Amino acid sequence: MYCNSQTNAGHVIQKLYQICAKGAAGAGKILRPKECARQVLFLKDINLPKPDKYQTVQLASFLQQLISHRGFYDPLSLEFVQLDEKVQVVVSIFPPSAIGRSALTPRFTAVVRILSVDYPSLEDLNLIYTEYFRALLRSRKMDEGASKGLAGLMV
Repeated sequence: MYCNSQTNAGHVIQKLYQICAKGAAGAGKILRPKECARQVLFLKDINLPKPDKYQTVQLASFLQQLISHRGFYDPLSLEFVQLDEKVQVVVSIFPPSAIGRSALTPRFTAVVRILSVDYPSLEDLNLIYTEYFRALLRSRKMDEGASKGLAGLMV
């Protein structure tokens, strides 16, 4: 799901209801993966929604509740809806220094696992493309020196 400046918790709840099957649990409703063993909800650019006047991003606060309590309160029925452990939420962000992005609160970042992937260096790119072209040219029975030259041209 691509986020924009207007994305809010209601959009995520709607998407969860679309991709999950509703079931009954001991304490109320539960959302389970629909027709699969595991369901992943990927939210791209969660730091794009605009903060309110108190500098709170509703989407990040909702995700914090979803992760901390493994569920949320349905705004229509006011009933707590649990999220099955086989439903996983994955998000991506750009640095807050990028245009239109806001910083995530420490409360949110404290409850999530963070993986930072930086841009590869020129040496890394040369190595990646060399290996890629080596495998490609091997199937065409061409010499391996050509793969390094092609990699240099690509980078």
